[in-house]
Parts: sequence; C-alpha cells; structure tokens
Amino acid sequence: MDLTTITGLNTVRSLYEMNVPVISFTNNFNSAFSKTRMCKKILCENLDDDSIVDNLIELGKKINQKSVLILTKDSQVEFITNKRQLLEPYYYLNLPSKETVNITLVQKRV
Repeated sequence: MDLTTITGLNTVRSLYEMNVPVISFTNNFNSAFSKTRMCKKILCENLDDDSIVDNLIELGKKINQKSVLILTKDSQVEFITNKRQLLEPYYYLNLPSKETVNITLVQKRV
C-alpha cells in the first residue's frame, strides 16, 4: 500500500516478480521509493488519516472486485484496523482484532 518506505518498495518488487498487479499509494512522487515502474502509483497527501480511507474506497469501487490490502507500516495497521468496517466491502484485510493491535502497539511503545 505505502510506497514511501523500503518495506513498501520491497513488497512491490516481490509481487511484481510473481506477476501480481500492484497499486501503491505515495505522498511524494519524487521520493526514491516512488521511482519504481513496477506498480501503478496514486498520490495521497496523508497516508495515515481519513484521506487514505477515502482514496481506498474510491479505488475499491473502480476495481469492481475485492482486492488484498497490504499494509507496510505500524501506524497504518493501527489506523486501518480502526476503519476496517468501511474497507471490508472492497478489500481482504488480514488483521488481528482491534484489541490485539492496541495491546501490541502499547507494548511496542513502552
């Protein structure tokens, strides 16, 4: 999903090598990670707020089939977990319960 980190870029590369079409979001087309030609890129100002949810819903409606949503940053896991009901009609989400995510992130912050 997020093409602003090396994790996002490596995920795109891995899927590309398996001929899986990928659409990624970036907040900066000029970043080194966004220079790849291995996926379609969509600009989203903020990848950790409601604007990403709006962009994902819009994309989900255009694709006309349920797709896999891959998250590549902890902050997005927390945010998307809280918005999962809005995204489940459009995406397969492999996320633990909200309680488990909160416990894990609290432990990580300590």
